[in-house]
Amino acid sequence: MTEKNRATSAHPVETTSGYAPVNGLQDFARMRAAHVAQNIPGWTAAQLRGLSALTLLIVGDDDFVRLEHAQEIFELIPDAGLAVLPRTTHMDIPNRAELIGPMVEDFLHR
Repeated sequence: MTEKNRATSAHPVETTSGYAPVNGLQDFARMRAAHVAQNIPGWTAAQLRGLSALTLLIVGDDDFVRLEHAQEIFELIPDAGLAVLPRTTHMDIPNRAELIGPMVEDFLHR
């Protein structure tokens, strides 16, 4: 079931029932504020240092995740990888398989 949502944009956006359209940084800021208000914890530096799972961080160069934050997380996780996709937002990452596939392949076989 789909519905039209005109509240967040001058252009109608078709959404799947139960999901709201994303409005970039404003929605991210609102989501982050809700997490803080609900006391949803993030990862501590000690927890990140303690990860033993093979980890490849993937962000876009136009992501709402700031590159300096991605770099900081990358430096904390042992043996992590960091990929920054060009001309890519956070929401575009799943659509960049042509870039991600070879990066993951290389990362897994290093």
